[in-house]
Amino acid sequence: MAIEEHGAMGVEERISFCRICSGGCGVRLTVDENEKILSVRGDPDSPLTAGYACFKGLQAAESHQGPGRLLHTLKRQADGSYARMDSGTGRRRWRRSAAMAVSSISLLISCTAAS
Repeated sequence: MAIEEHGAMGVEERISFCRICSGGCGVRLTVDENEKILSVRGDPDSPLTAGYACFKGLQAAESHQGPGRLLHTLKRQADGSYARMDSGTGRRRWRRSAAMAVSSISLLISCTAAS
């Protein structure tokens, strides 16, 4: 990934591609020293998209940093609310969450198949 320094301290422009759909549009991201996306624009040097990026791709900052983004595994509680699953770390937590989902779905399938 190419990096170009900007005038502001700790701000860089990075060349990347959009991962939202299969188009893989070339984009240029302006990021700060904390890796926060400040802006997104189509990359005019991209041989595939020649500067074009659709609306979804241009909203990458909101997708990555929006208040609705899930950063942790959650489990639905009996009252309908969600609680963070804190046991384990990183991949172990995700594996545990996936195993719990598989167990619940398997139970549901077996109950449905029995009736």
